[in-house]
Amino acid sequence: MIAQAAPESHFEWLEQRTKAVLTRHARAIEATDRESRIVGMVAFDLWTPSGVTVHIAIEKPIALRCLMRASAKYVFGQAVKDHVLGFVLSDNKKSNRLAKKI
Repeated sequence: MIAQAAPESHFEWLEQRTKAVLTRHARAIEATDRESRIVGMVAFDLWTPSGVTVHIAIEKPIALRCLMRASAKYVFGQAVKDHVLGFVLSDNKKSNRLAKKI
């Protein structure tokens, strides 16, 4: 599993799974398997001086571990933000379980 910066051309993968509409300011990290297939992605958008909004899509649970490490390094280290904000619909049970864990 490899975590790497996702090119803008890959953002559609996340948008299809989350129904998010990313702006031109979005940045993302993707996890790919041995065959270079995307198995997870974390996108960051709606930047403020101290924070950013996050969107997460995961197809293989194993992708979450490497994405969370890479995402934390990027947001808190490279982008120097204090907080990350994510919204989850109340009827999305899988996402709510994930949000409680992270």
